[in-house]
Amino acid sequence: MSRKSKKNKNNSKNLQRLFFAIDLEPNIKTKLITLQDRISNPLLYNSVNSAVSPSNFHITLSFLGDVPEKKLEMITDYFEPPSIGAFKCKTSNLLLLEPVNILALKVDDSTNNLVILKRKIEKQIKQITPLNIGKKETIPHISLFRNVDAIQASLDHFEYEIEFSVNSFSLMVSRSTSNGVSYETLAEWPLIAEYTQRSIKEQLIGVDNL
Repeated sequence: MSRKSKKNKNNSKNLQRLFFAIDLEPNIKTKLITLQDRISNPLLYNSVNSAVSPSNFHITLSFLGDVPEKKLEMITDYFEPPSIGAFKCKTSNLLLLEPVNILALKVDDSTNNLVILKRKIEKQIKQITPLNIGKKETIPHISLFRNVDAIQASLDHFEYEIEFSVNSFSLMVSRSTSNGVSYETLAEWPLIAEYTQRSIKEQLIGVDNL
């Protein structure tokens, strides 16, 4: 199976803070920058909030935690994309994620494709190597601002719909730098185009039993 992969050989740390995510196309990131500009003045009035860098825009699928280099190599060597085809998503309304104080844009997963992809990834990871994968189900979202401790206007009626295609997903690493957190793509896998719909079994038994 084709895979785009790159490894940072200069990193001397034994542990890598890893997560699976959906990276966003440049045109979608441009729209999100516009949204940041649009909402920063009317909604945010605390002085400490910080806008998320466009290079860090993503949708988290599964957080793997701090992973040793050896296990990282096993994942990049043996992981194969699950049998799920490309699908569409769209953003909806803003939400404030507490207690982490992140202002984010909610991603509508009414078709459950994000949940299905997440669970298939985690099932395969567990077969490759044991990891303490985070079990908490979170609302799919794209983080826009961090350190938000005050909202001036109501979020209830603020909607910003962006429709986009999900054609691939990535294994990413989180790094702390002097300029804050940055994310780097370690490997990227395509979603298999011929499997464009959920299987009959998946539709019959439901998402919770995958």
